Parts: sequence; C-alpha cells; structure tokens
Amino acid sequence: MDNEYRATDGIDVIAAIREWVEILADRAKLIEQSDKLCDEFKDVFDPLLHYDDLSDEIYCKINLKDASQMIKT
Repeated sequence: MDNEYRATDGIDVIAAIREWVEILADRAKLIEQSDKLCDEFKDVFDPLLHYDDLSDEIYCKINLKDASQMIKT
C-alpha cells in the first residue's frame, strides 16, 4: 500500500473513531448495569413457567356482577 494522502471528503476520521469508541464504552456500561439489575431483582426477571408447570391451586375467585357489561374507559 502506498503512503500517499487520500482525501476523506470532509469526514473527520479521528472524531468518528472516538465517537464509536464512546458508543462501545456506553454499551458495555449498559450491559453491566443490566446484569446488576437482573441479579438484584432476579425474582422479577426470571422466565415465566410454562402453563403445564403452573400450580393447580386456586388463590382467589372473582365474581362479576354482570358478565355481559362492557368496561368503560
């Protein structure tokens, strides 16, 4: 490869590389923070059980006054 100057059409290569490095650093920080949150609140972020694995126990029962009535929003 030649050691000749090549025009970059007004693109600041150093600034573009710096910006990309900052993006990658931010991404790494976000992944680390996400992992910490998932560990701290593991019970919230655990995957849901399959329907077949759920308990058959009934914890509550909701009785509707009028099942044909529409919900108003």
